[in-house]
Amino acid sequence: MKERLNKIIYYLLPILLILIALCGIFTSSMWADEVFTVELLSHPFKEIIRIAILDVHPPLYYLIYLFFYKIFGFIFNYDIVYVGKLVSVIPFIILLIINFTYTKKKYGKNISFIFNLLICGMPHMMQYALELRMYSYALLFVTITFLVSLSIKENSANYLKWFLLTIFSTLALYTHYFAGLACVIIFIELLIYFVKGKNIQSIINVFLFGIMVVAFFSPWIIVFIKQV
Repeated sequence: MKERLNKIIYYLLPILLILIALCGIFTSSMWADEVFTVELLSHPFKEIIRIAILDVHPPLYYLIYLFFYKIFGFIFNYDIVYVGKLVSVIPFIILLIINFTYTKKKYGKNISFIFNLLICGMPHMMQYALELRMYSYALLFVTITFLVSLSIKENSANYLKWFLLTIFSTLALYTHYFAGLACVIIFIELLIYFVKGKNIQSIINVFLFGIMVVAFFSPWIIVFIKQV
């Protein structure tokens, strides 16, 4: 009976919090930055990029939002606000899936539950899940980058993990500059870890794949400098 209750709490509590957040999809209230997002996406694609360059954020979230609106907008009768709220909650659903599968298998049920509870239950977290902004995607990409970095520490010879680290760090950087900064810290932490372990090849990999992230971000670097 106790084990069954634990399972119910483990699976249902995070899912319930997500479902409560989903109820907010059908509200149309927005704040200033969300209004900017909606207004931005009302323009043609080239104009969206031009305006995004004048903004203070990188463009990936706006492109993700636009993609889902064009492909799945018909479900909500092309109501851009409803679509945007659904788009913003998707990263939290992905994080739940990751924690119910990978994190549970790798670190155990207790860590997985705490992870889910913190992601879904922290104050204002479900508010961010519905905002028409890039915060939920920044959280997703940084979290995956962190999990991959932990895996690299266990097996630094697996280059697929290094490529995943590069990809998700780049996605984080194109989503929000603070998310990119978080990934820089993850790279620095990896460097310190491998320097202490005197793992020369892994130290080289930290710099090599760090340079690769910069290379992937290079098309936006000039814009980044102007925005900053």
